[in-house]
Amino acid sequence: MNEHVENSTATEEIVVTNQLGEETSLAPTPVEFNPDEYQELLAKGAELKNRKRSVSIVPKYYEFKMSVAMVEEQREDMLKKAKTKDEKKKVNDLCNANLQMTWERFFFQGITQTDSRKAVLLSNADGLYLQYGAQLIRTLESLNLPRNTEIEIEFAREEPNKHSEGSTKIYEIYLVEAQDTK
Repeated sequence: MNEHVENSTATEEIVVTNQLGEETSLAPTPVEFNPDEYQELLAKGAELKNRKRSVSIVPKYYEFKMSVAMVEEQREDMLKKAKTKDEKKKVNDLCNANLQMTWERFFFQGITQTDSRKAVLLSNADGLYLQYGAQLIRTLESLNLPRNTEIEIEFAREEPNKHSEGSTKIYEIYLVEAQDTK
């Protein structure tokens, strides 16, 4: 193999075989160097130390934990136990507050492939997130939304799978619009 590499030219494609017997093509990549762009980059580099760190761009997994169905079930259980009008009002206020935990707003960044799984790539002011929900991925793939579309994702409920073990999380997806300030 070394003999083949030594005799190859800079524009020739090289195919190597790893220890698992898999072939990998190593095609040379031409490098372009523009001295003016490099000088601009150096000047900007001097300013880097004065800049403020922003959010991490390492994606984290986002898990929706509270569903609308779960909050409604809690409401029904708590209302059965509430005896007075004030107690029922407190139950409704608490459950309305809990509904705020069933949704989150993001910028849709696309669908990405990680190892052998697809994931939805989402961002907001807190960072970059991956979400592996199969139903959510299928829905967003079918919508063909442009990057940076503002969306709200609400975790509606969880349903048992019909033909396999486990369950599927069901989401509602809403477009987010700027509010009219008139």
